[in-house]
Amino acid sequence: MTVNTLGTSSNYFLNRAVTTYPYAPDITIEGLDMALKVTINSIDNGGTAITKYQYNIDSGTWIDVGAATTEFTISGLNNNQSYNIQVRGVNNEGNGDITTKSGTPLYNPTVKPTVVRNLQASTPTDTKNIVLTWTEPETWGDDRFTKQYKVTVGANTYTVTNPTYTYTTGSLGTSYTCIVVAENDAGLGPQSQVSATTNNVPNS
Repeated sequence: MTVNTLGTSSNYFLNRAVTTYPYAPDITIEGLDMALKVTINSIDNGGTAITKYQYNIDSGTWIDVGAATTEFTISGLNNNQSYNIQVRGVNNEGNGDITTKSGTPLYNPTVKPTVVRNLQASTPTDTKNIVLTWTEPETWGDDRFTKQYKVTVGANTYTVTNPTYTYTTGSLGTSYTCIVVAENDAGLGPQSQVSATTNNVPNS
């Protein structure tokens, strides 16, 4: 048996376990509102434990993520703008191979407003008007761009931004169904409804 300078068998390098830096991870990227969610689905660690993960945005500075973190969110991004995200694992052998994927943050509103509250209708004396008042919803939901009300009186619908509306084009002594709905970016919330009858007075 030959002995090398390390004092071991010539078969030493064939028998020792070989470790290397991590291979490129398998990742998925999901677009969120002004953010990207990165999921590390799997990675070959190269034979030794991952000590941390790292990512960068558009080939910028590498940012550390804990070894136990296989899902993280990158926030502070612009909606509808594509970003290249690079991810790698790190172990005691060094920095691993890189996976690059693109993702686009998207604003996808889904939370509608709750029902408007305390809807009331009054018919002022000597007019044929109907005055509607209400209290705004308890929660508005996704209202970054749209925050308004749809008011329906009879067959007519109006859009207003304040919690009041005066209907002035009705007929004398006529009963109307009045519906108020809050609207945001996700759509219309539940309806609030009240009935009112205009006064039977002559036109002025």
